[in-house]
Amino acid sequence: MPRRNTLVASAMKTRSKFDYGMSVKVLSCAPGRYSPGEFGSIISIHEVISEEHAKTIGVPIGKIAIGIEFGDGSDIEVPETLLQLR
Repeated sequence: MPRRNTLVASAMKTRSKFDYGMSVKVLSCAPGRYSPGEFGSIISIHEVISEEHAKTIGVPIGKIAIGIEFGDGSDIEVPETLLQLR
């Protein structure tokens, strides 16, 4: 099983301009639910593969969702298009 997770992570790396641990900022134009203007670190990168997840995050299936952790320890999942490098 760990091998499969490694392969998934490697595949996502090639599809995203971001990588685990990078410092990012949520764009100021992002909807309020994504904490616009806040800084955080990437904790997950994955492709949106279900309708339910697509509706929850607000992007089509096939797009990339990025999990970020803020300085206070809270975390949120944000569409890749709403992030920039810090």
